[in-house]
Amino acid sequence: MTKENQIEENLIKQLTELKYIYRSDIVDRKSLEQNFKTKFEELNRVHLSENEFLRLSV
Repeated sequence: MTKENQIEENLIKQLTELKYIYRSDIVDRKSLEQNFKTKFEELNRVHLSENEFLRLSV
């Protein structure tokens, strides 16, 4: 394991101990944006088109 991987693993461990939820399915910007869009829509009870979401995320 590289030093960077070890630091990352330690950070993840510390955050999960603080009750943060580790999301192994969010691995890149696209999956992060999709998760944000989904959560935003759920919380605000709306459905955004791609253009609306692009304006929101700029």
